[in-house]
Amino acid sequence: MDATRGQAVNVEAGKAFGSGPMNTFTHVPAFPPADFRDVVRPNFDTLYSIAWLDLTQEPMVVAVPDTQGRCYMLPMLDMWSDVFACPGKCTTGTGAGRFAVVPPGWQGRLPEGIQPIDAPTPYVWIIGCT
Repeated sequence: MDATRGQAVNVEAGKAFGSGPMNTFTHVPAFPPADFRDVVRPNFDTLYSIAWLDLTQEPMVVAVPDTQGRCYMLPMLDMWSDVFACPGKCTTGTGAGRFAVVPPGWQGRLPEGIQPIDAPTPYVWIIGCT
């Protein structure tokens, strides 16, 4: 996972499918090309929003807009590639939301209205689907 992270974040946003700087979503506005094989083959009919989060200094807030019933999900993977949380239509609904992805051992206070999500590792990969 760390090799995948290093490769993905060492690219300017918009230069490669799903790659870009840490703590920044890269939104892919078109379906994945058939020859994309950087990781396991993604779905042909899904739009992706991808980010790597660095929680080594502090939590990161992920805000989602009201999708007005449109299906989406934001699977969050730890550094063992296990999904530990998945905000989205089936789990949190389609209304606007704010989630703080919190690093292991963090003991601060979050502003009101932000739902904490405890991450098991200090780096998190979000592979959002719409």
